[in-house]
Amino acid sequence: FGLSKNYAMIVLQPLRLNIAPDKLISLGFLRSMEHIDQTRVVLVELATGKVVLDKTIDEKVYFYHSISQAETMLNDDENGDAVVSLRLCAYETPDQLTGEHQFMRLEQCRKGRDWRNKLHKGGKFCDVVCNISDQSVQVEWNDQIKQGFELPITRYSRTYNGELPPSVNVREQQAHPRYVYSFGAYAMDSPDYDNWGLFKFDLQENKIDAYYVQDSVYLSEPIFVPDPDGSNEDDGVLLSQVYFGREQETKLLVIDATNMKVMAEVTTENRAPVDFHGAWIPSLCSSGE
Repeated sequence: FGLSKNYAMIVLQPLRLNIAPDKLISLGFLRSMEHIDQTRVVLVELATGKVVLDKTIDEKVYFYHSISQAETMLNDDENGDAVVSLRLCAYETPDQLTGEHQFMRLEQCRKGRDWRNKLHKGGKFCDVVCNISDQSVQVEWNDQIKQGFELPITRYSRTYNGELPPSVNVREQQAHPRYVYSFGAYAMDSPDYDNWGLFKFDLQENKIDAYYVQDSVYLSEPIFVPDPDGSNEDDGVLLSQVYFGREQETKLLVIDATNMKVMAEVTTENRAPVDFHGAWIPSLCSSGE
């Protein structure tokens, strides 16, 4: 699902969980999913709780993560109809979720490099666009960015207040963020799953703006910490818990979000599992209290 100023969008992908215990035990949660023929999109007006669009479409959209939601007014009247767009990290087939070589399937990872290199390469950018006026839904896939990715985050994801810099005007506040940060395997066209990286995607230019890739370094989801004095969308740092394979140690990396260069490494002298999700929680007390 996604949230914007006036609307919540819910996308029900064409999978349903089979709760038969024997199937769940033998196949696991994801591979117990059963396929249906359609994707359902529901749009709810936040002020009233009214469902303003409920549409079933034939195009199949599969996903783990949403990225951002945007609103565009059809005219200058703020109370007029809107076009609402939910941006996803999505897949055109269900293999990433339910297939034999689904993403990070651990028993496959343990079988060696050849098996790991069969694992799915990750998602791509996809916008689900709802026009309230004509009750239409369009699915727009971005095929220009080739790097597969997972665990996407923006400056405004899971931050302490989600606010934009004062210099950003109202219309820009309701648009998708320009930059998306994510983890990805098969980094920079590598044929090897074991080559992991963190990427800064520029969705205006449809390119990888910068990246961090190191041999035998296994990264977790980046967390954006905004610069309180910054004026640009990418002013801030990324935090990522990282396992350094050769050193057999987990560290916290602090990465400049503008250029993806490492600013600091925090050692732990321990090994810890790679994590999927986290958040930056700033101190609630001012200095000296």
